[in-house]
This record gives sequence, C-alpha cells and structure tokens, in this order.
Amino acid sequence: MLSHLKAAPEAISEMERRLRVTDGILRFLTVRIDEQQAKLERRRVHKEDKEQARRARRAARATVQSEPPAGAPTSESTAIAEAKNESQES
Repeated sequence: MLSHLKAAPEAISEMERRLRVTDGILRFLTVRIDEQQAKLERRRVHKEDKEQARRARRAARATVQSEPPAGAPTSESTAIAEAKNESQES
C-alpha cells in the first residue's frame, strides 16, 4: 500500500510507532518527499495534462477539417452531376 500524507514530524513519529507494534504489518518504509521534488512533480503532471489537451484539440481540429462542409458536394454527387451535364449536352 502506498500513502501520501502531509503531517508534522511528531505525527509521523507516532504513526511509525503504531506501525511497529501492529501485528498485521510486517514492514513499512517512510520516505520524506522534498518540497522541491513535489513541486517538480506537480509541474510535470501539469505539463503532461497540457500536452494531452493540445493533442486532443489537434485531433478534433483534424476531424473537423477532414469532414466536408454541410451542403458541400461529395465526390459521388459531383460525379453524378457531371454525368447529368454530359447527357444534357448531348
């Protein structure tokens, strides 16, 4: 199990003491995360979120650009119209 918590040093010491005496817990490891490291992690996550949003916008824009505008002739309807024009000219 992994837990992230923010507490005073006294609270961490008490938690470790209780973990030591609890029979169901075989071992534990307490690691202090430096403030600078936590700040860098938040920046990395924020940057990844921005990148993912940018990719989603690009994909949405590409989808919209690849669809013909409403009422625009498709290649099939263009071919039919050209065939009608040729038959009327004859």
